[in-house]
Amino acid sequence: NIRMIPSKRGAMETNAFVSFTAATRNVFRVQEPLLAIQVEGPKEILVGEPASQVLRVSNPGSGVATNVKLEAVVPAGLEHLRGERLSMEIGALNPGETRIVRLALAAVGGGKQVLNMQVVADGNLRKSESKTINVVAPNVIAKLTGPTERLVGRAATYTLAVNNESDFASNNIRAVYQV
Repeated sequence: NIRMIPSKRGAMETNAFVSFTAATRNVFRVQEPLLAIQVEGPKEILVGEPASQVLRVSNPGSGVATNVKLEAVVPAGLEHLRGERLSMEIGALNPGETRIVRLALAAVGGGKQVLNMQVVADGNLRKSESKTINVVAPNVIAKLTGPTERLVGRAATYTLAVNNESDFASNNIRAVYQV
């Protein structure tokens, strides 16, 4: 309210100016889900042995990761009961939460086998990991030496030499020779 007392007669011009300044402040909490995958298991095994791997899928972020799925491509030298392309639903991962997935594999072929894994979730989240597993196939060689011809009624001595040419032990070796 303005109160005015005129000091003279006649027209009086008045002007009013209003100035207003406002400020506001707000804090937003931004949450970001993240994905991480860690693989544990043997790096070198013999053919025929289990090659199971333990996968730790986690969310090191600050938000909930939803619809998390683990995908794996199993190489030819390893085998899984469900085939070479695996897809496993994990569900939602809270911040800081870790889930353990056991991947039951068997070594069926020798050489370096690369297991490729990927974790995906809503919001286009994706984390990939690969692990090389060396599958060793023992190289056992048998060599039979002795005479190629014998006269009837004469004894002959033959020697069977079995040699493992790999750096790994070979179990359950049995030599059978039929005359």
